[in-house]
Amino acid sequence: MNKRTKYLLFVIQLFGAMFFGSKVLAAAPSIVDVKYVESDLYYVTADANGGTIKKFVVGTTVNNAISFNTASTGTYITVPNGTWNVWVVNTADEYSEPRQFTVSRSCKNTDALGKTGSGSYERCYERYLNGTEKATTSAPGATCAEGYNMDAAYSTIYYNDCSNKNITNTGLPYRYCSKKYNYKCIRATGGNASGSRSGSSSASGNAKLSSLTISTGSLSPNFSPSTYSYSATTSASSVTVGATLQNGSASFISGYGPRSEQLNFGLNSIQIKTQDGNTTNTYTVRIKRSDSRSSTNTLSSLSVSNGTLSPAFTPLT
Repeated sequence: MNKRTKYLLFVIQLFGAMFFGSKVLAAAPSIVDVKYVESDLYYVTADANGGTIKKFVVGTTVNNAISFNTASTGTYITVPNGTWNVWVVNTADEYSEPRQFTVSRSCKNTDALGKTGSGSYERCYERYLNGTEKATTSAPGATCAEGYNMDAAYSTIYYNDCSNKNITNTGLPYRYCSKKYNYKCIRATGGNASGSRSGSSSASGNAKLSSLTISTGSLSPNFSPSTYSYSATTSASSVTVGATLQNGSASFISGYGPRSEQLNFGLNSIQIKTQDGNTTNTYTVRIKRSDSRSSTNTLSSLSVSNGTLSPAFTPLT
């Protein structure tokens, strides 16, 4: 808001106070700036203009917008690729004018359907604070034309930025991230043609992880998709285990996906289990929590409300 606009607002408020009593009229809030931070992440600032900010909303229209609730004049937002509008809303439910911005470095869902050769496609995911991930679409990413089959050995993930997302300091519940997959459709021989077999929903037998992380301590040895046993030490009372899958058709077995666990003193064993069709894998992380508690278990004092102890108290008696 420039000086001229602020002056006009002051005059309006002054006349409002004269005609409507001591209550000064507040203007609708306004967007000050939309600043690019990295990939999916932007920082939006606003001017409350005498009111109190309630939330920021982002979408193509107000009706399909996503809310980022905050009373602050600034907030982080996460968005996939596209052209978006952002509004700021005050506690009187007054909306600002929209500020439009274009995102091109985040993620997008692309398809490769009915193909006869090789190529790639992209899928957009939501990466949550606890390490879990959720695809933004369940539609197949790649399918083969009639008379062609998907080459499962070739259909793997080749790019994954989900595990690199820093969510902790943003105040967001999740961030958008990208995974990119190869596919290859090969001509079927004999009676083995399967037509439109999907590269992301049909089992390929690849249930390996593409990443495995812990929030405290360091994995030993360093992660490798074909290494299934790890160890670590920490003094922390809890740990978050993050994991991502190489293959879009694979999944985590219920109860054994990325998660947070409380750690007991001593050795703790945490398993991540994956499956793809008939193929299952189990990754085990053994974390030793060091015990910093004192080994002294003697009393420092002992007394009774009536009478006298005999013999007199000593810690070793």
